[in-house]
Amino acid sequence: MAGKFFSTNTVTLTTGQTIPLSISRVCGCSMKLDNNAIELFSQGTYLVNVSITAAQTGTTAMGARIMIDSPSGITPSEGAVVTSSDATAGNLRSLSITDTVRVCKSCFCGRPKLYLMATGEMTVSNVIVTVAKVG
Repeated sequence: MAGKFFSTNTVTLTTGQTIPLSISRVCGCSMKLDNNAIELFSQGTYLVNVSITAAQTGTTAMGARIMIDSPSGITPSEGAVVTSSDATAGNLRSLSITDTVRVCKSCFCGRPKLYLMATGEMTVSNVIVTVAKVG
């Protein structure tokens, strides 16, 4: 069971904003796109790969972080992060993140959601996220 989620829309983001996802292709029924988050339906281990094409727009390093939002009101947990600093604003860079996310049976008072958060000022022009249930 795997899903591919992506966006080719160009959007300028600041720190703390959610990186938008707009299109999905999912095989199986263990996940779906819910607004800009990937909702996981079943317990297990998921391999998450993220590729972002972006250009730094501000003076702070640009980056992205995988966030895991629990439906039970718990503060979102932070997953892997990637950061890139380019002194020349406007240069396109490729940012890649790979992480594993474990969804336990006890998580299912609701469905956890994965989303991407900007950790700096940047213009994003391409985002691809693949999620595969591996265990």
